[in-house]
Amino acid sequence: KIKKVAGEKIATMKYQIIAKNLTVTSLKLNVLDQIPLSANEEIKVDLIDKGGADYNEDKGMLKWVFDLGAKSPKKLYYEYSVKYDKDKQILL
Repeated sequence: KIKKVAGEKIATMKYQIIAKNLTVTSLKLNVLDQIPLSANEEIKVDLIDKGGADYNEDKGMLKWVFDLGAKSPKKLYYEYSVKYDKDKQILL
């Protein structure tokens, strides 16, 4: 979702990850994902919701560690925003 605010655009990205255990025993899972990092100070990336993950700000890494019971699913999610000048084009 992209909205324009006072000369800037703000793009909000929300992701959902579904982990499913189809085995008959429980599993310990480590799930890693990453939000983008910007080396350009005109582009600002903010983590809005880390969805219970541990977050490494320097690397933009999200890490969930959990036990997943037999035959069960688990939903993980996170959300971030990217703020940039309205005249710039960026790939999300």
